[in-house]
Amino acid sequence: MAPNSRIDAVWYDTRESGRYNVSRLYYAYSWDGGVTWSKNVPVSQPFDTTIGNPHASLKIGDYSTLVSRRDGASVAYTATFNGEQDVYYLNVFPDCNENGLSDVLDIEQGRAADADANHIPDSCETTPLAGDLDGDGDIDRLDIDLILAARNQPTSGPDDPRDIDNNGTIDALDARKLTLSCTRPRCATE
Repeated sequence: MAPNSRIDAVWYDTRESGRYNVSRLYYAYSWDGGVTWSKNVPVSQPFDTTIGNPHASLKIGDYSTLVSRRDGASVAYTATFNGEQDVYYLNVFPDCNENGLSDVLDIEQGRAADADANHIPDSCETTPLAGDLDGDGDIDRLDIDLILAARNQPTSGPDDPRDIDNNGTIDALDARKLTLSCTRPRCATE
């Protein structure tokens, strides 16, 4: 665990190869005590875990060490990149915006905003726009048309996004209310 409460994790994973003996080192992190985790990111090249083992059918062990720092983690791990078992070192860090810099440093140095102080750059968080029924990032005529196409039908459940007024029915009133939220002039599509 890092001094700023981030949990870092690394592990060997065979998901990409489909073979038991070809692994990559993966990294993920959590800012909320492990309730949610970042996307799993491969941080090494693939390697054969049976090379250099005197018992060729056995894999090398999961020999890795991780030391978490405020802005990332230092990792020492075993791999067989050069045809024998050796120890390798690398730095891993949260980088949701994939700019090659730690998100922690991006926020501290003003390269990224973090309005809700959750350690995740605002640019990486996707807050769905209420009323954006087609998921294209705006509210326009296409969203209103989705409501009108289902007019006078019951909702699919209590969280149906087409039921703007939450009365249990998708109707013309929902379309009128959504018109007030259009993000483009005259609810234009372009």
